[in-house]
Amino acid sequence: MTVGVSRALTRDELRTLFEAATRSVFRLETLQVYDSPAEVERRQAFAAGREGWQRSAEDESLRMVRETTARGVAWSRVHVLEEPLTDYLRFELAAYHENEVAGEVIWIASRATHPDLADLNEDFVLIDDRVGVLFRYDQVGRHAGLSTHQLAQRIGASQSKVSKIERARVAVAVPDVRAWAEATGLSNARVDQLVALAEQALTDTLTRRTILRHGIPANQQRIGDIERKAGLIREFTPDLIPGLLQTADYYRQILASVRLPDTVDPAAAIAARLDRQAVIYDEAKQFQYVLTETAVRWRYGSAESHRIQLDRVTTLATLPNVHLAVIPQGTAAPVWHSHGFVIFDALPDETDPLVSIETLHAVLRTSEPSDVADYRDTFEQLQRVALTGEAAIQFIAAVIADLR
Repeated sequence: MTVGVSRALTRDELRTLFEAATRSVFRLETLQVYDSPAEVERRQAFAAGREGWQRSAEDESLRMVRETTARGVAWSRVHVLEEPLTDYLRFELAAYHENEVAGEVIWIASRATHPDLADLNEDFVLIDDRVGVLFRYDQVGRHAGLSTHQLAQRIGASQSKVSKIERARVAVAVPDVRAWAEATGLSNARVDQLVALAEQALTDTLTRRTILRHGIPANQQRIGDIERKAGLIREFTPDLIPGLLQTADYYRQILASVRLPDTVDPAAAIAARLDRQAVIYDEAKQFQYVLTETAVRWRYGSAESHRIQLDRVTTLATLPNVHLAVIPQGTAAPVWHSHGFVIFDALPDETDPLVSIETLHAVLRTSEPSDVADYRDTFEQLQRVALTGEAAIQFIAAVIADLR
């Protein structure tokens, strides 16, 4: 998360941030009039009731929303309005339809019915819940008056760390956010707001509804993008076979076990899952899996289908970059482990490690350093009590024999 922008962003730099988004773009709008020279002619046409106020489908902003939405980025915004509506707002509300057609989800909030929004008066954009850009229409990006070196001294951090935070290369721990905000002279109220935003930004939720709206193949592509970037992937699964190890029929049975809308195409979802699996053959990456005996034995579909699935697991376990571990049912639990999780580590360009936790209704993701550390420790404790290497493969082979 970028906290306290120390310089103005150019239009091209902001466009680059939007184009680089991988998960989400959220915008908060709080003004009742935006004086944009590019909109003057359209606003005049709208006010006069003439044609020509609508944007072309090839409009740059609409095309960006459409193209990034197609690869799984969720665009949304909230506009906080006051009543009576200004002429500008009447124009903008009509134009929002074009954004929605492109794929953006837009909400309207009225200060008249939500008085608690009275103090919400600064526009910002939040990209991937990590990069925040504050808009000031009298001065885009307020400068704190500090050099990187001076700011580093004030918050007790290295200049390198401050530079990485400014470029959104590392996650910012909450204490660092508070120290940064206080060092740049923000009010106590604004400091508290930024701390709250930081706590939210380090953990985000992708709901099942959002995944289905954009399509399961798009979600598979989004996960695949992260897997291709990660140099080390560690996954703990207490009740099913990990996605990269699944057969087509196993995944088909999982889809059949979940209530999905009629618009879901199982064949397309399965094809997208199989496309993801090519990454496991990249020997430059390391894959570490810890499964419980329940995950090994609990089948989806027929006994024969599960036997084929387990055959695939043992085959992939022979790859030099795949490390399999199985925890037998009678093993004493070394740590709390009621749900599965995936840790994406060794990401490029100093990108922060990411933990993903999938539930029935949503996917929870966190890059907060202390959370990631907890999951790493949990994985290592589970791995220490598990059967590994040839012992794990032989354990699964015994289960396969039971299915014959």
